[in-house]
Amino acid sequence: MRYRFVGTLMMMGGLLLSSSNMYAATRSRSKDKCIQTKPCPKPKKCPPKVKNPCDDLLGKGPGYANYDLKCGYSAPARINPHCGWDIALSASFIYWHASQEGMDFAIYDTGTTPTNTVGLVFQKFDFEPGFKVAASSYLGTDDWTGTVEYTRLHFSNNESSFAPTTTNGALYSNNYSDDSDITAIALRDTLTQAKSRWQCDLDVIDVETARWMYLGQMLTAAPFMGARGGFLDQRFNVSNLLASGTTFLRNKHRSKSWFVGPRMGLDMNWILGYGIRASGSFAGSLLYQRQRARFDIENSASSTYTNGLVKNTYRHVRSNTELALGLGWGMYPMEEFHFDVFAEYIFQQFEGQNVNRTNVDSLSGSFSSPGNLSYHGLTFTAKVDF
Repeated sequence: MRYRFVGTLMMMGGLLLSSSNMYAATRSRSKDKCIQTKPCPKPKKCPPKVKNPCDDLLGKGPGYANYDLKCGYSAPARINPHCGWDIALSASFIYWHASQEGMDFAIYDTGTTPTNTVGLVFQKFDFEPGFKVAASSYLGTDDWTGTVEYTRLHFSNNESSFAPTTTNGALYSNNYSDDSDITAIALRDTLTQAKSRWQCDLDVIDVETARWMYLGQMLTAAPFMGARGGFLDQRFNVSNLLASGTTFLRNKHRSKSWFVGPRMGLDMNWILGYGIRASGSFAGSLLYQRQRARFDIENSASSTYTNGLVKNTYRHVRSNTELALGLGWGMYPMEEFHFDVFAEYIFQQFEGQNVNRTNVDSLSGSFSSPGNLSYHGLTFTAKVDF
């Protein structure tokens, strides 16, 4: 009986253990099924990204470089269309005033008493139209870009002056005429009329590399360096009608030159918002220049023509300085293109260009320094980056 009882207990214990294991296994499978069928809870959202202070500047607004970086000093600021060719083309209309020192071509004397007025008659200076074209490309290294620009400004101006109408008024020739070696005004040719024509042709090619970068959140700058070369040709013709008759003395002054040398400077933009910017730039060049000057005389009465009355060649290193202030606006009409327009007022000076005056002054032994050639005026530019 005892063995049967023990066997019965053992059987009952086994049934209980087996039932317990089955229950546990069933709950475990049920739990696993629940875990597999229910989606995992979503992770908590990341904190919002701090707005880059340059977000309104990079690729928006004025449209500078479209980089995912923190705005800071020396961060690249070049214009960077999405999936672009890294090429920019621009065209400019220039309207510059040209003037040159030492361009007086006659002397007037009112002959009035008791106060007599003596003065100089100067060549007329005016604003002249021209153009610029440029192409630039990303160089692929540290956000530097290379640019080639061509500038052309050709013009001619005329001026005329008559003898004063006062009783003793007179008009005399000056150093641009054939009697440039005469220092006393009274001994110079007395004229009824003096006329002049100035023709000046400027062609310039600039090659440079530059890197636009941030100097703060609202200021970008691009130091640049390169070379400048070109041609500068001038003609200055003076025609004097002698008071003694109908004889014209025509004095022809010509100079031809080429120049080349290093050029460097700095462009800067102050970002005002909504794509608008104020800009400023300055540059300087040291140019080796070779100038050939020639002075010829023609007398209409005798039909004689003197070739090369004075002929000289000058070789110098001349300075060329530039300054510009302007206002511009730019935008991305689409990610692949950037469009920009701006206007600026420029000042530019070429040192020692009036070798024609130096040439004729050498007849009197004065050997004056050649006058400077200066430009100032407006430049309107449209530019496309793609």
